[in-house]
Amino acid sequence: AGRGVMILGIDGVASALVAAAFLPCVAAIGARSLITQRPPRLGLLISLIGILGVLEGGWQAGRIGLLAIEPIFIALPSLAILAALITLVSGRIIIVVSQFALIADRSTRQLRADPASTEIAAWLLLLLAGVLLLDVQSPIVGWIAFAAAAAQIHRLCEWWIGLAMRQSYVWPLHAGSLMIAIACTAIGFDGLGSSLSLSLIAHTFGVGASALVTLAVMTIAGLRHTGHDLVIPRLATAALVCVAMATLLRTIPPIHDTYFRIMLGLSAALWIAAFALYLASVAPALLRPRVDGKVG
Repeated sequence: AGRGVMILGIDGVASALVAAAFLPCVAAIGARSLITQRPPRLGLLISLIGILGVLEGGWQAGRIGLLAIEPIFIALPSLAILAALITLVSGRIIIVVSQFALIADRSTRQLRADPASTEIAAWLLLLLAGVLLLDVQSPIVGWIAFAAAAAQIHRLCEWWIGLAMRQSYVWPLHAGSLMIAIACTAIGFDGLGSSLSLSLIAHTFGVGASALVTLAVMTIAGLRHTGHDLVIPRLATAALVCVAMATLLRTIPPIHDTYFRIMLGLSAALWIAAFALYLASVAPALLRPRVDGKVG
């Protein structure tokens, strides 16, 4: 709905309300399942979603002039919190899908993923979000960002399973963590005095890491919860590649205004195409009964 409002050129209060309504709607839809299943860190997940909702409201209010807030200064802390959520979710899923990949590849490698690595990486991102939100003017911001990037790289080293990573249910999770590391590294250099584009950093977090990991998790969950084997359809694989390409095009530094506009348009088209391909690939399975006859 948010993208539709942007494409139609609707601006002002209407677009702000549509964007601000997203998280409350998602929370309402998922509340019953979360309360019933009580996943690990439920309280933390609910708190972070609530904080994101408040920040989104502030961002939209600043964008339409209701509050004297520069939206970009809320965007980066919000995206860092979102990256922490992605870190927690991907840390659980990567263990399962990597085992599937190793079995499919007939590999003798062993996955050595320490849950503490995910916890540390997530908390460093939350610490980074805090200092960004408080607008701390100190080199400590840069060093915290570098630490957050290093934590993501450490997780990638633990996740390394060789050629089995080529599976379409594995590499997007690795790529998402790498994008988070790149964005944190850019924040680190910016915090230590190098002038970098905050917009490019934000899109590495948003268009890149969050969209890629979200789409991968939606695909994996869509298949597993409909009773299908974990074999990613070609259209879904194409969707994941489209998101990766959209991120690359959106985060290339602008050299010329015309060139930048072309890259921006291509990135937007690929991003939209990715979710259209996902729907075409996975939606039919979601709308039919489970193929294994189970309830759910």
